Amino acid sequence: MIPTLRNLDNLGRILETLKPIRLRLLTSIENEASIPEFLDGVRTTLNLEDLALYFVNPEKQKLGTGSRSGIYRFRREYLASVDIKGSIPGKAVMTAQTVLEPYVAGPVASQELIQPRMELAIPIKIGQEVVGSLDSLIPDGKRLLGYHYAVLELAAVDLAIALTNLRAVKRLKDRLSTDELTGLCNQKHFLERLEIELKRSNRNGSSLGILLFSIDNMAEISELGYSVREKAVRHIAQLLSRKTRATDVLARFGDTEFTLTLGGCDLETSLFVAEKFRKLVSDQSDDDLGPVTVSVGIATYPVHTTDKDELVFLARQAACLARYGGGDQVSTIGSDAMRTMALKAFSAMLNPEHFQTGPQVASDVAARLEALAGEPIFSPVVQQIVESLASAIDAKDRYTKNHSEEATIYAEALGRACELPEKQLELVKMAAKLHDLGKIGVPEQILRKAGPLNDEEWQIMREHPTLGAKILQPIESLAELVPIVQCHHERWNGSGYPAGLKGTQIPLEARLIAVIDSFHAIISERPYKKAMPVSYALDQLRNQAGTNFDPDLIETFCSIVDADGNIRVPEQREFPTLVASSGFQLADERIHPFPEASTMTTRRKPAILLVDDDLNLLNMLEMGLRADYDVVSVFDPKRALEVLEQGNFDVVITDVIMPGLSGFEILRRVKETSELVEVILLTGELPDKVRPAVTALQDGAHDYLIKPVSLLELRATVQKALDKQRQRMENKQRLQELIQRAHTDYLTGLSNRSYFCSQLNLEFERSRRHARSLGCLVFDVDRYKKVNDEYGHGCGDLVLQRLGTLVMKNSRSTDLKCRYGGDEFVLVLPETDEAGSMIFAEKLRCLVGREVYDFADQTLKVTISLGVATFQDKNFHSPEELIHAADAALLSAKREGGNCVRSSGELPSSSLPSLLSAALNEVCLDARPG
Repeated sequence: MIPTLRNLDNLGRILETLKPIRLRLLTSIENEASIPEFLDGVRTTLNLEDLALYFVNPEKQKLGTGSRSGIYRFRREYLASVDIKGSIPGKAVMTAQTVLEPYVAGPVASQELIQPRMELAIPIKIGQEVVGSLDSLIPDGKRLLGYHYAVLELAAVDLAIALTNLRAVKRLKDRLSTDELTGLCNQKHFLERLEIELKRSNRNGSSLGILLFSIDNMAEISELGYSVREKAVRHIAQLLSRKTRATDVLARFGDTEFTLTLGGCDLETSLFVAEKFRKLVSDQSDDDLGPVTVSVGIATYPVHTTDKDELVFLARQAACLARYGGGDQVSTIGSDAMRTMALKAFSAMLNPEHFQTGPQVASDVAARLEALAGEPIFSPVVQQIVESLASAIDAKDRYTKNHSEEATIYAEALGRACELPEKQLELVKMAAKLHDLGKIGVPEQILRKAGPLNDEEWQIMREHPTLGAKILQPIESLAELVPIVQCHHERWNGSGYPAGLKGTQIPLEARLIAVIDSFHAIISERPYKKAMPVSYALDQLRNQAGTNFDPDLIETFCSIVDADGNIRVPEQREFPTLVASSGFQLADERIHPFPEASTMTTRRKPAILLVDDDLNLLNMLEMGLRADYDVVSVFDPKRALEVLEQGNFDVVITDVIMPGLSGFEILRRVKETSELVEVILLTGELPDKVRPAVTALQDGAHDYLIKPVSLLELRATVQKALDKQRQRMENKQRLQELIQRAHTDYLTGLSNRSYFCSQLNLEFERSRRHARSLGCLVFDVDRYKKVNDEYGHGCGDLVLQRLGTLVMKNSRSTDLKCRYGGDEFVLVLPETDEAGSMIFAEKLRCLVGREVYDFADQTLKVTISLGVATFQDKNFHSPEELIHAADAALLSAKREGGNCVRSSGELPSSSLPSLLSAALNEVCLDARPG
């Protein structure tokens, strides 16, 4: 028999004790550690012997142990899991009712006495679903009192709220970390997991292999249509998943790439595993796809590198080598042509004699690089050369170690503050890494000399800009860096070296590097001086503005660096902002209790509604709260409901027992309007006919206070309520960010595929119901694989980002815009017939063709092919049919050479010229200034 609650004294004391942990539990949407803390607090406060939370596992007909607190006197099998049938917590789950029965102990140690105890199990419900059980063991010889039951029942409700929040956030995070097409990890989540794996390998002193799989014949497969292409990607994903260990991380890393970690595998083992995977894919052909093969690249920690990004980079380059070698093979950086090229480039820096000799070393390095320049070099190799040369500079002089890396950070910040174009900014960053390259040719004894240099030594030191330029000159890809490196010691007034250039005769990039180089030299320790404070360095730069340095650059630099050397330039957003179409919401994510936005941020003071039929108490409370809050007092509880509808309040303080309307009714009305408004109940002793205070707390009340009320206690309770409200607002904002990211393609800022498909279903049904047209465009980049192969994946990503921006800028807010996968995009145009869709498609084709893409030191243009299909012009039965028809039209456009628009409809060919003319006219109008 469940005991009744008669006395509030113990209940009030216990709930007051539990307030802090209840608040943390109910306001945390991501911290699972709040659950065991909460259980331990409840068990300790109620003096229970054991308290456990179990979760339902329907497949195994078991209750799994979620968290527990106590001395573990439950049966041994209770420690891991509990059978749903035949156990008290299982009975609570099956019946969805609270169960109180004698606990029958299992075998115990001989010295223990078997005494009867009581076991209480309360079901945990989320909506109508029973998800678990809160199970407690009452101590020997103790009776279950009313307050025990009341607090445990309230705890079960609190846990249900916390579990709901955690579940919803987990679903959103899973979406953020999962590739939509294959169900594998996506690139972002893989890199996060890789960082964890690297730390584990470093801690254990073990190896870590990285495999990168690149599908070989995707160009041919893509010609069969996008659905066939997707089938090929899913096919490879399933094959790789079948043989992947549970401890390894498999991810879709790019459109046609997969990555796999191999924990504890050295280079030899990684080669063996890679060959097994390669053969698995080669042997398992698909009837519809024909033969599909992969090229596999390998990089291992710590043999190749200890850096996370570089590890993936090297594996990707090894896969490129395998693909260029004919495909369907395994390659590694350490065993192919790239190793030969790297040795040719860097062997001159590995010889110990170079740390003792002079300028002839620079000539030696330059000669080796000149030999390398005649061979075919992939752009990533050039990047490796830059990084290796920068490392060689830092290795040469321990006093300037990390100088190039830190100078690059400041140089990029100053370049961005000056709004340099991306291409120029890339030059500045590379120049910052390599500006002191010529010091490779400066003898060690000069670099590390503690005193001032003599004339002969100074002359050698002044040669390092020229030596650096000489080293870079043979590398065609780095030709634009030569004048920057050569001129970084020129001065604004012409007093610099080696050429004595003046003012704007000095390249802008070199003037920028000069500022950064001098600033970092002042704040760094050198053999001949101590490090100086940042404020001193900034003062020195200001004093030399217009003499040694470009005054405009000095002014800009001093404005972005604070007294601690921190950069004040805002960080770039990792994810583009999603501009959602109308009706943006996530109907299936239920977070309790996140209500509408509070008005707290728009008022100077929080607003409080006081409701009490005791005029003296009402006036006293109003006077006590008025200094810090906007207070509205209401004597009549029915009038309070009208006031609630007219105003926005943050906290409602109401008496429980009033004539005509109880405080419980006001609580219910408040929560129907907004869960965010906090309600505090004021009560004396409650008669049996009034619901217990614990029920009010279960219904959403923040707290209750016993009359007579202390103003200090009331003010403290109000402040806690406002803190709780603020935390909920922050949680809601965090949730909205998660939802937005879960719906957004991280690269382009457009909708991702899963969100797009859900919105397309709604739009399709709306068009069918109202017999309206619905246009669909499917387009992709012509020869996109060639862009990735010749210019690198970074350039390919830039193209997709710019396409996303272009689509967003030139479409309506009601249009659905999606990166469907890889380089394929889908747009859905409500209320648009075939003619209108063709005009929009042709306009978009012209706009894309007009774009110029600057990447590193290269410039390129791309074109797109588009397929159009419209609902109502053809009677499609499903959204999938509509997209399939547009995709078929796209395939037709690709077969005709690309850079054109084709429709699945029956638009008369005679009308095409006028449509294209209209589209071109729109583009020309958009291009006019003003």
